[in-house]
Amino acid sequence: MEKVREERIEAIPSLRQYLEAHPSLNLDGERMSISFDGFHGWMKKSEHHISFHREITDTILVKQLKKLAKDPLNSVTTSLAEQKRVSISWVTVRDQSSRWGSCSSRGSISLNWRLILMPRGLQRHIILHELAHRVHPNHSSSFWNLLKSWDSNFEEHVQLLKERGKIWIRLGQSANNANP
Repeated sequence: MEKVREERIEAIPSLRQYLEAHPSLNLDGERMSISFDGFHGWMKKSEHHISFHREITDTILVKQLKKLAKDPLNSVTTSLAEQKRVSISWVTVRDQSSRWGSCSSRGSISLNWRLILMPRGLQRHIILHELAHRVHPNHSSSFWNLLKSWDSNFEEHVQLLKERGKIWIRLGQSANNANP
């Protein structure tokens, strides 16, 4: 049993390997292509493309992606909160190791920067999940019914998160234990 577990852990790519195989990010509903090139600095951003220095480490890459995620995730969350008529006090973007998001009783929404690695619909599903907690601060049937009414692809999103979530949540985590 432990051997299988070890093989699964080894099968999770580094953040850099993952991004080379899946070269795009979802920023505010826009898919941004990415590449790893040689230039001065760690990152260059244009209208529809982001270039990272070819020698960037996962530690620095996590920091850059977290910075990139902050404004777009804040914007999407604020927009969805307005659409659903849900009050929020603020949005933070963090490097969480086991959660996609959380919602405090004070209306603070905390989101994992890794949401930018996901398809737009799944990213919205997770944000809507946290916003639904502003209406129902639990996982009651009323909570789930509300979330299903807000997300027409609810079942698809739950399935996709089950299939790929364990990989996405682990990306860049080894960088947290390394020195920059």
